[in-house]
Amino acid sequence: ELGFFIGALGPDRVAALVKGNIERPSDFDGVVYISLDNANWKAELGRELEAVGYQVDWNKAMRT
Repeated sequence: ELGFFIGALGPDRVAALVKGNIERPSDFDGVVYISLDNANWKAELGRELEAVGYQVDWNKAMRT
């Protein structure tokens, strides 16, 4: 599925959400990996979304 999204959107518009210790394929260079194990994953994802032009409502995004 990751390859499909990279092909459809381009690696600069794909962020992979991962949980646990996974092996990251080297042929997917340019893809951002955001660990769901990190307490800050919502902020990381929000920053990536803003970087490609999405508007993020930080009040809603940071609710638990």
